[in-house]
Amino acid sequence: MVTVSQYKKNSKRKEINIHIYGGRCLKMMHATKHLFHRPFSTSSPLDGGCSPPLPTSPQ
Repeated sequence: MVTVSQYKKNSKRKEINIHIYGGRCLKMMHATKHLFHRPFSTSSPLDGGCSPPLPTSPQ
């Protein structure tokens, strides 16, 4: 969420990109809780983009 604020000030165009991307990422993360217990194929590009912002990565 802090990243969104930073990007918003940095670039107005990125704001929309991050906003939509972040929203989808959040939804994916939320769904991941349920998918974790189920066989879910990570064939979606969203998942790949959702991995970097994870707290596990220093990025």
